[in-house]
Amino acid sequence: MMIDEIYNYRQSNMPTVEFSAEWSKLCIPFEESLTEEQLITFHKLLDIQSATSSDEARTAYKAGFKDGATMMIEMEAKIRYLQYFEMVLFLQFGDKAFSFR
Repeated sequence: MMIDEIYNYRQSNMPTVEFSAEWSKLCIPFEESLTEEQLITFHKLLDIQSATSSDEARTAYKAGFKDGATMMIEMEAKIRYLQYFEMVLFLQFGDKAFSFR
């Protein structure tokens, strides 16, 4: 749930994307050639495609967020292990354990 809130906050702060010139060049004449019923169907298809893209982006964001959090946890564990290992070496060998530095 928290990841969704972060995603929604970021999404609401993103600038609006303008349609490309190619989209306008192709879409406007195409829409003008459709009947009212075809136009309604076309817009429904566009809405479905947009919702699908949005769902895919949200899913990718969540996966990336979770992967990043997992990586940070793993790195923290490795750092703690190395700190523990350094402490053990120091307790066993004193300053001689770090003469290679």
